[in-house]
Amino acid sequence: MNWERLPPGFCDKLRVQRAKQLLVETDLNFTEVAVACGLFGTRTLNRTFEREGEKLPREIRSRTA
Repeated sequence: MNWERLPPGFCDKLRVQRAKQLLVETDLNFTEVAVACGLFGTRTLNRTFEREGEKLPREIRSRTA
């Protein structure tokens, strides 16, 4: 796949989808989820969720606990 030809924001949508899946289905901590999705850490994870109009990762995790 040529990532340079994808529409802007498409990669972030994929990352958020994967992160949400990991938050619900695993016990990975937030840093591990971020890295598994190609992000640098929890701050970037939170910003990406906010930019995509999603609830924050901690809110998603608390709903499944």
